[in-house]
Amino acid sequence: MISRYQIKEIIKSWRDESGICDIFTDRKIMYRLSSNNKLSIYTSCPGFLIGKAGHLYNKYEELLKGVGVSDVELIETHVI
Repeated sequence: MISRYQIKEIIKSWRDESGICDIFTDRKIMYRLSSNNKLSIYTSCPGFLIGKAGHLYNKYEELLKGVGVSDVELIETHVI
């Protein structure tokens, strides 16, 4: 059983480490966990979550896989 609380805490630390909150105060990160344990993260600035050369993405993907998430997908949204 996947703990949604653990996923929430991992995404929160990912957001803080990426610096999205420092630069874009109005940007939000939303996520959805599907029935096959695939995590979709919706954000308007996925580049910040990926990090330089994919370092942040790889780090947090491994953390999320450790709690039972099978796949992590970043989906770019557009701010109007």
